[in-house]
Amino acid sequence: MARICKLSEKTVRSRSDLPLFCNPVFLFFVNWVAMLVTLAIQVTYVSYPDLWLPVGLFVLSSLAMLAGYYATKLLLNRRNGERS
Repeated sequence: MARICKLSEKTVRSRSDLPLFCNPVFLFFVNWVAMLVTLAIQVTYVSYPDLWLPVGLFVLSSLAMLAGYYATKLLLNRRNGERS
């Protein structure tokens, strides 16, 4: 019981207080940039004749990631507003 009380007393740090590697959007884009670079210099066995397919997947995936991120952020802000 003491541990539960101790955990509930802690505060959640704001996004600006967290290190950069805790930002999901930053990690997502760094991962994609690394994959596109390896495909561009053809480090892997799978090589695409044109780079349009990986770039198209990157754009589609980025739009889906950002839409989900901002929808979640909007829903969490709405929920926090109802509690206040």
